[in-house]
Amino acid sequence: MERCIIITTRQNSLYGTNLQSLQKDVPRTNVIGKKYNTPEGKAYYHNAKADQTQWDMPEEYREWLERTSATPEAPKEEDPIEVFKNELRALGMRSTWTQDEAFSAINPKPIWSALKLSEKKKAFQALVAVLKVEEREEAKRKEQQNRDDFIKALFDCPEMYPGTSFREAMALISADARYLGVSSDREREKLFNDFWDLKEKRDREEQRQQRRQAQEKWREYVHNHPKITLDTQWRTFREESKDLEVFQAVDSLDSLNIFMDYIKELEKKEAEEFNLKKIENKRKSRAVRNQFRELLEEHLKDGKIGIKTKWKQFRESIMTEERYLNLLGEEIDGRSTPAELFYDVIADLEEKYEKDKSRLKKIMRDLSVVIDIETSLEGFLEKIQTHEDFEDINEANMELLFTDFQEKAKKDAERTKIKAKKRFSHILHNTKITRNTSWENVSIPKSADITYLPLTEDEKQTLFEEELKKRALDDDFQNSDDDEDFRSKQRQSRGSRRSRSHSRSSSRSKSPAKRDDHKKDSHKRDEHKRDEHKRDDHKRDDYKRDDYKRDDYKRDDYKRDDYKRDDYKRERDDYKRDDYKRDDYKRDDYKRKRKEDSDSSRKKSRHSRRDLYL
Repeated sequence: MERCIIITTRQNSLYGTNLQSLQKDVPRTNVIGKKYNTPEGKAYYHNAKADQTQWDMPEEYREWLERTSATPEAPKEEDPIEVFKNELRALGMRSTWTQDEAFSAINPKPIWSALKLSEKKKAFQALVAVLKVEEREEAKRKEQQNRDDFIKALFDCPEMYPGTSFREAMALISADARYLGVSSDREREKLFNDFWDLKEKRDREEQRQQRRQAQEKWREYVHNHPKITLDTQWRTFREESKDLEVFQAVDSLDSLNIFMDYIKELEKKEAEEFNLKKIENKRKSRAVRNQFRELLEEHLKDGKIGIKTKWKQFRESIMTEERYLNLLGEEIDGRSTPAELFYDVIADLEEKYEKDKSRLKKIMRDLSVVIDIETSLEGFLEKIQTHEDFEDINEANMELLFTDFQEKAKKDAERTKIKAKKRFSHILHNTKITRNTSWENVSIPKSADITYLPLTEDEKQTLFEEELKKRALDDDFQNSDDDEDFRSKQRQSRGSRRSRSHSRSSSRSKSPAKRDDHKKDSHKRDEHKRDEHKRDDHKRDDYKRDDYKRDDYKRDDYKRDDYKRDDYKRERDDYKRDDYKRDDYKRDDYKRKRKEDSDSSRKKSRHSRRDLYL
């Protein structure tokens, strides 16, 4: 493979390059082999001269690649028109040059013969346009630089003060070379006014900077003061710091604001510390409560806590426990006391107890099992253990439920026996008994059935003896059976007489004459009642009339209120109209005033603004 550099005749004549010398420097390399790729993208190499194919790159091919990559590239071809323009620039051409002047100046150069005349003219015109733009930009830059130098000369003048007029200022800097950089007085006066505007801005910026520095020093002093706390008052702190230079350099309002901001920071810091401490106490309290719950679970597993266990009894057994004492600490929040946690466990046990109670009642209903006084726990369990829900009931709850049911059966039996004694006592009270009657000879009435009463013979005899003692206290208690028959009948009829009405008993006991008087009195009472009813009817009619009158008055009042509301609406609308008119007048006055102010501001000159600054 042979590499060569091609150079045109024009370039050769332009640069004076020897083509043969360049061709001698080009290396000649015979490369054996060529690189190919398989359809899968894998590279292999084939030497056509030796008719050999291999996967690895041959050493001759690798050396040739290294040599070709290290060979320097040929120089790029340069545009002759650009060379022509650069030569004119080097000769110091300006935009005011004519074409003849430019061509006569560049004629001796070698580039002159490399271009045609039309190309030379076109390059000259393009260069003139570029030079005009560059010269215009340069003039603007120089003019701006002269303005900046003029304003800088005003700043550098030490005798310049706010009341200095334009004439006085020009006299002060007339000897400065920067004064002559601006040609017209009108431009100088404009720059003079700009100078005062810049000076005002610079002064204000310096004041702000000084104020900011004073605030930073005062803030640093306040933040580093060791005696400032949340209880520190501004009045006391100001009296202590009024003689300090750092306090006198800052504005009074700024000093107060900085002090209050620091107090707020202290409050915020204290609040954050309090919240962190509160969170830590919550975490600690939660851990302590969990430890106490573990203690309760341990006692629950050991059987020391039951559904009927009381807190006072349980507390005596854990008085020395560390997990109980930790929960009584002062730093622990009072969300849950030991008693509350204990009763939470009891509440869970009661809930389980109620569920087991419902299951046991269902089992007893299904199997028709009843618990009485003589029932034993073992026999009861043998009767119900065949039920499918038997395994779901807790063993401890089973014993408690059996005990509760048995106690309830005892109470029911006692209650039934008390009722039976009362019933038997009532039967004895209405039975014929004398002083000589014994328990064996007493005759219970046939109408009284006492076979169902759950009483033993001894209990019945005891009740009989008590009845005898009660009757012995009665003076009418006789020895004979006839007298006793009369007394028993009298006792039986006493209850029936008590149940009758008082009116019937009183009317039957009176004589016929008294009964007639009683009838007359009853007629009088009836007439009196009728008169009272009539009076009540008249009163009701009067009340109705009064109600109608009140309704009429209310309607009249409502009408008056409606009239008042209408009058109020009219007055309010009138007031609104008047307000709108006043607002229109105010707007007109405001517009008129703004117009006058704008007119007066336009009439003011730069001198008046300097006076205002002074």
